[in-house]
Amino acid sequence: MKTVTLIFGGVSPEHEISILSARSFYQALLSLGYEVRLIGITKTGKWVITDETTLLHQPVVPETGLPVSLSMNPNQPGLQIKGQLISLEYVIPILHGQGGEDGTIQGLFELMGVSYLGCDMESSVCCMNKIITKQLLEAAHIEVTPWVCLEREMRLDKQALQALVQSLSYPLFVKPAHGGSSIGISKVKQSEKLESAVQEALLYDREALIEQGIQGREIECSVLGDYEMINASLPGEICPEREFYDYEAKYIEKTTRLMVPAKLTGEQIQRIQQIAIAVFKTLRCYGMARVDFFLDEDTNKLFVNEVNTIPGFTSISLYPKLWEVEGLSYQQLVQKLIDLGSKKEPIQVRCNQGGSR
Repeated sequence: MKTVTLIFGGVSPEHEISILSARSFYQALLSLGYEVRLIGITKTGKWVITDETTLLHQPVVPETGLPVSLSMNPNQPGLQIKGQLISLEYVIPILHGQGGEDGTIQGLFELMGVSYLGCDMESSVCCMNKIITKQLLEAAHIEVTPWVCLEREMRLDKQALQALVQSLSYPLFVKPAHGGSSIGISKVKQSEKLESAVQEALLYDREALIEQGIQGREIECSVLGDYEMINASLPGEICPEREFYDYEAKYIEKTTRLMVPAKLTGEQIQRIQQIAIAVFKTLRCYGMARVDFFLDEDTNKLFVNEVNTIPGFTSISLYPKLWEVEGLSYQQLVQKLIDLGSKKEPIQVRCNQGGSR
């Protein structure tokens, strides 16, 4: 397999971030000798053929590209371009957020019978929904940040909101249940600001998650593997100059420091790696995931914050940088992920002929 299809862009607010990650991934694929077919998804959801110049120099996928449709025949999966069927051997979705990281496109590939890189549909759904993630981890006795949630339909007033969060202490973080790149997230230090923060989060989702802020360090750990052999990297630390690690701190300002690896004791490192692997197993992740922690400075307790199944993948993103510390170059990491995706068994639906339902 020397031809791969790289898909990027998408309808989520993380469209531009997807392109940044895809640029680095594309250049690694070329250095590994792959022939790469580029498919961009526009902000309106249109699939188009994209060229190298567009990927490397345009901030968004243009609507003017050659349209692409999909063949859903699992015996002959492919792309329909100007009435011609082009085979689809292996897909690399570098899509952050809704429509790319949430299991929808993974389910599409599984219906088509196409091999692809990364977590399957089931795991992607669970990890993308921060509420489901917390519920599953709590059931597995893995410590998460204290939280409550609410739905858009609840229409809580100020008094009801305060009652909802009475078990938590300020500051609070309010965020959409789905999504990433800190879009729609607010840090709330006083009760008067809570209602507007909830309204902001609900602009992006029908559910909002309210978490207790943890006074401590932001630690991240990269995980790589299949359902049997799983490895966790040395942890890294996020040191933002802003109030918290928001969108501007991640992608616009250059003041955020990344400590790779983080300055931790041997015992702390081992504990973080153990929990990261346990999270990967519990959520049935495959290929890659980044597990984000808070380390409480006073109690030395670790809290799992979020799990990203398609983490940022630029050359300076923390996921690949942590593996570089372990001696795995960006190109080697890309090849390892492709190999893992190639050996993943496709999900098959079997009918019990004549059996009872």
